[in-house]
Amino acid sequence: MILMLTVAGPLSAAEVTENESILDVIHGMRQVAMERAAVEALFDAQIAEVKGNGYWTYHEGAGNIFEHGSKIRKFGFMTKNDGTGAPVVYADLSGHCVSFAQVKYRYPDMVSRGNAPSPHSSNPTVGYVYLNEEGQMSFSFTIDKHFNPVCLVNVGFSPARTFRSPPS
Repeated sequence: MILMLTVAGPLSAAEVTENESILDVIHGMRQVAMERAAVEALFDAQIAEVKGNGYWTYHEGAGNIFEHGSKIRKFGFMTKNDGTGAPVVYADLSGHCVSFAQVKYRYPDMVSRGNAPSPHSSNPTVGYVYLNEEGQMSFSFTIDKHFNPVCLVNVGFSPARTFRSPPS
């Protein structure tokens, strides 16, 4: 297993504010109630589809385009059908790159998950997590040829209450 530890370099003022609005929405994921209306309000878009796979129910919609062309391609929240796990809110990003350095600036204590991308994957990514009393933020980044994180492609948040008793 390869551990990747990368330290973000200093950012210019333009880089810090370049994707500020999308980073504000990502920060808001930590505070949103895990229910349809609150998630729609956070992403300023409606959930258009509800689907499931037997274990999870997914409530998904298409997000907005932000300043500088960053886009939330898909967003939503998911709940375990048996009620044992905490809901998870997530967003898939595309468009203009939200850089690793910008995310590291906002979440300086995020650490590598220690997962190495497969060189055979058509879309290799590497993951990082940020833990605090509210829960866990998970970040996935595209990588360069040296396996360094480059652009944010997915972010998820799971509240600190990770398990609860299933309904009787």
